Amino acid sequence: MYFTSNKAISLSVKLKNYNFEFGVVPSIDSPLPRISTERPTHKPTFYINLSSKFPSGSTNSFLTSFANIHFPSCAYLDFRPHPSSGLNERWPEVSAFIKSLSSVETLATVDYGIDVLQKCPEGELIMPSLRKIKLDNATPEDIHWSFLAVREKLGVPVSVLYLSGSQIGDWGFCDNFHGMKVVWKSGLGETEAEYTCGTGEPEKLNFGYLQRLDEELLELALAPVLPPNFQ
Repeated sequence: MYFTSNKAISLSVKLKNYNFEFGVVPSIDSPLPRISTERPTHKPTFYINLSSKFPSGSTNSFLTSFANIHFPSCAYLDFRPHPSSGLNERWPEVSAFIKSLSSVETLATVDYGIDVLQKCPEGELIMPSLRKIKLDNATPEDIHWSFLAVREKLGVPVSVLYLSGSQIGDWGFCDNFHGMKVVWKSGLGETEAEYTCGTGEPEKLNFGYLQRLDEELLELALAPVLPPNFQ
């Protein structure tokens, strides 16, 4: 009833083994409440949070409740399934919902979210309007290469890959996707850096595996030093 008279511009979906969250939020940067007792402060027009000892994998079936709803105005999707949901082994349960998101242009997700979307049968296009992916605290894996390669092969390449949070590992493989921009925060996260793939400097995308540790050490170094017996 709600979706027949209201446009959903941005959707947020989070799934764990014992938790299912679904909401319509003003933008992709307006996250859902973190706990069930916390009321949204960004005034979502639609929001549900189901937490209980559901049978294993049953939270995924809640997505089928939205499978027959079309979201023609949804341009942003925050999709964050947790490995405990087992969603990457249940593509039929999520496929109908994902296929209804034909207007999504920006996807915010995590490594496991890409793993789930990778289960789409070969040659089948999902989210045809998708052009920007925002990965949170991601580690470069084969699933990222495969997802980007499949979309390029199908003629709908990703234009912008935004690495949010802490960058780690070597993302130099992205240089094969000519024209795609990789964006990240450099330094202490205050300056935005950008690299256009195919320009022959893939080493710029090698962030190493110690950056997160370096950031933690830097925070410790900047913390006030107290005397050993201080209480």
